[in-house]
Amino acid sequence: MALQELSEKFGGTWKMESEENIAKYLEAMGVGFLMKKMASAMKPTMVIEVQGDEVVVTRKTPIKDLHSRHKLGEETDIVEHDRKYKSTMSFSDGKILINNVPADDKGKPNTLTREVAGDKLTQERLNLTKTQSK
Repeated sequence: MALQELSEKFGGTWKMESEENIAKYLEAMGVGFLMKKMASAMKPTMVIEVQGDEVVVTRKTPIKDLHSRHKLGEETDIVEHDRKYKSTMSFSDGKILINNVPADDKGKPNTLTREVAGDKLTQERLNLTKTQSK
């Protein structure tokens, strides 16, 4: 039931509209200068889909596509900004919550919240807010 609701609410292709505090966020995550410059310039498209019992998130950039797969409530390994995390996704009160715990000493613990209102998807993590639309 939760996967169906998640798919209906979040499923589809989302285009970047705005990013607030991207430089501060990347700095807080310990990302180097060159990677910060590249990431700040990109406006990735995000595709969210449910495949069987997994939620698949694909972030499409001009350089490469980044994929993550989650089963709700189960820990999975992901890589973000060249840092490894143990990541757990949940769906509650109409929101996607992803808790990321560093798998090594490079990353910082963080929680990503995704919420949809109308045709806008908002993502918040640390001091970063992204808004995307279908």
